[in-house]
Order: sequence, then C-alpha cells, then structure tokens
Amino acid sequence: MTSIGHLGTLLKQFGPARLDEAELLLYKALKGFQTLHGKKHIASAEVAFPYAILAVQQGKRTKAAYLFALAAIGLEAVLGSDHPHTKYTIEWAEKCAKSVNHHTIRMDNTGDGPLLTSSELKSLDLNIGIFVSKSSWQTASSCERCMIQFTMMRREHHCRICGLSVCNDCSTGSTTSLEFDQKKKVRVCGPCEAQGFS
Repeated sequence: MTSIGHLGTLLKQFGPARLDEAELLLYKALKGFQTLHGKKHIASAEVAFPYAILAVQQGKRTKAAYLFALAAIGLEAVLGSDHPHTKYTIEWAEKCAKSVNHHTIRMDNTGDGPLLTSSELKSLDLNIGIFVSKSSWQTASSCERCMIQFTMMRREHHCRICGLSVCNDCSTGSTTSLEFDQKKKVRVCGPCEAQGFS
C-alpha cells in the first residue's frame, strides 16, 4: 500500500494525462491503510495528504477539504495539534471548504469510521469549476511571501494554488491546476511547491 501511494503521488506530477490514474492509486492506498489501521494512524494521514493535494490540482476543493480534514485526524493523533504540519493541514481543510460556493460535506471526520465509499467520493467531484479562488485574489503593494515592494519592473503575480500575491522570485515553480489550464502547468509559489503542489 505504501508503494501504491507513492506511485500515485509520483503520477500526479506527470500532469493532466495521469491525474485520474494517480487518484485511483491514492484511493486504493488510503482505503487499505484505513481498513488496517483506521483514520488515526500516520500511514492513513500520509496518503490522505497527497490525495488532498491532487484534489486541489483537479479543481475539486470540496473533496480536498474532506481529505485534508482526514489527514489532520491522523496527524493530530500522532504529532499533536500544535505541530506545524497538523496546523498547516487544518488550515488547508478550512481554506478549501471556504473556497467553494456551498458545502456538501461533513467536516466532522473526527471518528474512526470508514472512508467515504468510491461513489461517495465521486459525488464530491461534481464541485469542479465551483471554486471562487481566482475571484478572491486581492491586489497587494508587496509580495505576501518575501514582503518586497511591487514596482513597474517587479510585477505582482498570484499563486494558482493559495492565491497569494507574489513576486516572480517567490513563484518560479509550476504545477498542474485544472481550474486555470487544462493543458499546461501554471505558476505556483515556493511554499506551495515545497508542500507537494508540484
């Protein structure tokens, strides 16, 4: 199951052509780990996190909110609620839940019940295209990562994952994001790239 999860994580980096295959593998790994260990195990969290990242890249932020919340359960059980990775994961669960026009999932995944079935997870896919992330972009006078001032020569850009205003130096990476482009990779800031959005 670990190898299946790693393969799914690797395949998502090949872009849009392999995302469905990556999703199938990550679902199988997550379901397997939850069957063996439950939601509060680190192995379940370590697969739920890249699966949530994949959902963001596919434009399925409602599904991503569910999966980030699932990952947070395992991380909190093992690392504690004050650990930076746990906090980051909870922050992303909340950000994804807020970035869609309506909420169709329960965020009370605190129990150790089973993962949503494949068809239930598929129903969360219907929210593709409902994101409001681009409409929430705001103009800033300086980069929200390094705080350097924007000028005529230093233009403002936006990370396509977190939506922050960033300078070119803080957003040299690229990633798949079907919300913005179905065929080629788009701009991503350094911290999002480092967290696996690549």
